[in-house]
Amino acid sequence: MVACSTVNSRFLASLAVLALLFFSLPAAAETDDLTTLVDATRQRLAGLVAHDTVNPPGNERALCDVVAEQFRADGIEVEVLGPEGPRANLLARLPAARRSRKAPLLLVAHIDVVNFSREAWGSDPLVLTEREGYLYGRGVIDNKGMASAGIEILRRLHRDQVKLDRDVVLLLAADEEAGGGDGTSWLLEHHPDWLEAAYVLNEGGDVRIVGDQVAYVGLQTTEKVSRKLKLVARGQDGHSSMPLPENAIARLGAATAAVADVQFPMRTLPTTRAFAAGVAGALPDPLREAVEGMAGLAPGEPVPERFASVLAEDPFFNAFFRTTCVPTLVSGGTRSNALPSEAVTTVNCRLLPDESLDEVAAALREAVAPFDVELDYSSRKKVSPVSPETGPFFGASRQAVGSVWPGAVVVPFMSTGGTDCRRFRNAGTPCYGLLPFPLTAEDERRMHGTDERLTVDALGQGVRFLWELVLALAGR
Repeated sequence: MVACSTVNSRFLASLAVLALLFFSLPAAAETDDLTTLVDATRQRLAGLVAHDTVNPPGNERALCDVVAEQFRADGIEVEVLGPEGPRANLLARLPAARRSRKAPLLLVAHIDVVNFSREAWGSDPLVLTEREGYLYGRGVIDNKGMASAGIEILRRLHRDQVKLDRDVVLLLAADEEAGGGDGTSWLLEHHPDWLEAAYVLNEGGDVRIVGDQVAYVGLQTTEKVSRKLKLVARGQDGHSSMPLPENAIARLGAATAAVADVQFPMRTLPTTRAFAAGVAGALPDPLREAVEGMAGLAPGEPVPERFASVLAEDPFFNAFFRTTCVPTLVSGGTRSNALPSEAVTTVNCRLLPDESLDEVAAALREAVAPFDVELDYSSRKKVSPVSPETGPFFGASRQAVGSVWPGAVVVPFMSTGGTDCRRFRNAGTPCYGLLPFPLTAEDERRMHGTDERLTVDALGQGVRFLWELVLALAGR
């Protein structure tokens, strides 16, 4: 009887071990699978960085053709579409498991990048380089990291035959850095059927590291509006050996400095108040007190100076709560020994979404009035609506954030830069901006700058987050 009991105990113990192993397998397999997905994304990123898509001229078609060839080999529906020549966009689609009445999920990432000074970088900008835990390369943040993740997530969904309850469409877009005329704008005009969607997930938000952890995930629901204005100074040309009092460059320089000194008042919008309320607790004092104060302001209430002075010291919050105008380009003159007849400064203004360009221009015109220069601009650009800040997309995002960054808050966000989201919103499709890789404020400022980078860990976390978000939005 004792022997039988011992055998039974050993048998039951063995069953328990087998059961534990059995029920542990899916989680282990999932971890291994996501590790493989992260590795594939890193390899893809190296390939995308190596393609020179500096805009202008862009040359995105060559990159699109390489990716399209692989998608076709995988059996994924894909098209390369664009104007004649080297500009092109890639569109790929995974269909729902069965005919679905749900509109697709559209993942968007642009594949053109801004230019660079190769000599200023610590490594070749067109080679993905790892140094001290960071991945360096032009576009790793903006926006080839997201493009690489989108490609590999689509391939993994297809390979694993994940049952989708809505189509998932990937767009690798051209020309975002120069206005999108050959990218999303061209596609919306010529192939709008490809871009029909319930939601668009694009760049534009952020996963922000404060201290040593992810504090918040900002989903871009609106963005500041980029406007280009020009200061034009004219004068008498001639030989530099006989200077004239009405020197165009001298007057332009004084006017340019006057524009740089113009400060527009800080104020809040519904989105910026919601963002401030969500993130203030993660910030150090005195920034925390100032941001909490902004969250508590009533619509239209003036910003107290004690808040404004603190926020003005932080480059992000200074731009977040006010319209800004900054000189970005200067041109004039043809020779060192000749007086120019004209000199021009380009001024880039980033307006709060409800700001009047005419009122901004009036403030600049008043500042440059003493210097006899002209202010030229066009006000034809359309302002896009705000994407819904509650509902299924935010719910799915909170679910995905909780699985990767427990404790981080999800908040609506207004980006200070411009994105392709404005076109989708104007076409009637909610668009949400997100840079899925965790960044510090300092690393995010390297976007468009020298030694653009993200950490190896950030790439992995961002890929895992995007995978979870796609499953939450489109998985069955």
